[in-house]
Amino acid sequence: MLGELLFYVALFLILLGFSAFFSGSETAYFSLTPAQLNNFRNSVNKAERQVGFLMSTPRQLLISIVVGNTVVNITIASLAALLTLRFSLLFQLDQNITIL
Repeated sequence: MLGELLFYVALFLILLGFSAFFSGSETAYFSLTPAQLNNFRNSVNKAERQVGFLMSTPRQLLISIVVGNTVVNITIASLAALLTLRFSLLFQLDQNITIL
């Protein structure tokens, strides 16, 4: 039981990291100025050119980021409910109250 809880807690923390990644990516990409994007598109640096390429279709990029973040956040919410139920069993609490 304890091993299962540790697994779920670790998974929860990893998923929080993914959520932060998606949120940070959205902020980083969509805070770029047009001048920065032009510099990135013409850069010799491959990573900068990739940013410029991704931002050539900003709507598709935004949809991808938001869908990814939504899937991760739904999984986190489901896992939080499962963890709450498991902790209520571990500490012998009323399951109906802990879910509320």
